[in-house]
Amino acid sequence: MSERLEEIKKGFYFWLGEDESIGILPEDIEWLIEQAERVGELEEEVQDISVWNHGHRCHIHKLKQQNERYREALEFYANRDNYKLEHFDPNLEGYMSTVDYDEGQKARKELEGEE
Repeated sequence: MSERLEEIKKGFYFWLGEDESIGILPEDIEWLIEQAERVGELEEEVQDISVWNHGHRCHIHKLKQQNERYREALEFYANRDNYKLEHFDPNLEGYMSTVDYDEGQKARKELEGEE
């Protein structure tokens, strides 16, 4: 609660003790004070939610980046051109596809980022 509100509360209760004939009902003043106190509580809640929200946005951003990396790896393995025999392998005395040549390295590289 603000210092100003504390001063108003003290002044109100002091003044009310001297003269109860004021233009505003005491219960109305008390209600206004409660509302001002509630504003302070809600401001704290908003701050807490803001911190929580920031943390979740960072996590979502990381997940989006991970999703994009996985998508790229899947596109590599899904691309039919990567299965054409293009790379000569002297050990096999023949050609192998880009996927065979890769031997899953691209997938393992992306999965290592999770650990």
